[in-house]
Amino acid sequence: MLEKRTKIFVLIFLVLATFAICILITSGKARITALNPSDNLVKSPARAVAITLDQGQHDQLFEQFRKFAAKHAFAIRIDPIDPTGENFRVYMTSEDIEIVGLDSGDPGLFEMWFYNMYEERPVPLSVFDELIADLKEYIEEIPNTTFTVEEVK
Repeated sequence: MLEKRTKIFVLIFLVLATFAICILITSGKARITALNPSDNLVKSPARAVAITLDQGQHDQLFEQFRKFAAKHAFAIRIDPIDPTGENFRVYMTSEDIEIVGLDSGDPGLFEMWFYNMYEERPVPLSVFDELIADLKEYIEEIPNTTFTVEEVK
């Protein structure tokens, strides 16, 4: 009789443990999705820009990015993307917008893409246009730069 109770207890324990693991796995995925809402590998940008500058002007460019980010309450991160430290990535985020910028393979060309953070709550395109117009003003303070709004494909 005691052995039968033990088997029942172990069976109930295994069923509850399996149920708990399923809940943890499912809620873990939901949390990860909520913390990292964008996946730019599949999302299309709302807007894109290209900035051309001299290779030695990165410091000026980054200072203008920081000013822009501060004005619009974006968190900003600037990282080198190669061991030489000549190519960089810029990542800016706000509550609803994500901006990703990369040095291209073409020296002196820096490309930026503007994304909706949440596809289900898109930001009006006019907001992106206003941000881009403001960013352009900051970039034009750097001598010998060009700023071009690109067609989004």
